[in-house]
Amino acid sequence: MNRKQKFRYMRNYLRDKKIKDGFMKRGIYGSMFDMPKKIDKALKKAKNKNHKEYMIKTFLKVAKTAGSEKVISHLS
Repeated sequence: MNRKQKFRYMRNYLRDKKIKDGFMKRGIYGSMFDMPKKIDKALKKAKNKNHKEYMIKTFLKVAKTAGSEKVISHLS
């Protein structure tokens, strides 16, 4: 997947899932473009334990789609 395809997938994913929170958007961006530091910052903003688990599942799914090896190993 090249950079343009990743941006399009990310934009469509945010629109389909109706994600409005900035920290979720930053975390998805980080998982898409192989930046574990952005994911760590986003996970600090989790509202509770269940929300944190949801965020990890979401970031992992996006990372697998994009093929981000650093993020997959970081979250697993």
